[in-house]
Amino acid sequence: MHGGPWTVFVAPGITAGGRLIVALGRTAGGAVVRNRIRRIARDVYGGARGDFSGSAFLLAARSDVGEVPRRRARVAIEGLLRRGHEVLARRRLA
Repeated sequence: MHGGPWTVFVAPGITAGGRLIVALGRTAGGAVVRNRIRRIARDVYGGARGDFSGSAFLLAARSDVGEVPRRRARVAIEGLLRRGHEVLARRRLA
């Protein structure tokens, strides 16, 4: 799934608790920016971990995310994780 500069890949989790992997290359920005995005993503995932159980996520940035405000990054990441989890849940039921 794509949303702004973000791409999220979702797969069934190997463990019941799920998993989040954040893969950010240099095109996402400098080390400070990449670490900020990792912290935001871990915080979003950790805060809603029970909601995402059973799903594995890979979060990647397609372009420089250094200019994206923190609040907007948080909302975008959370929205993509929720959408991905819902799509995976619907596929499991089908």
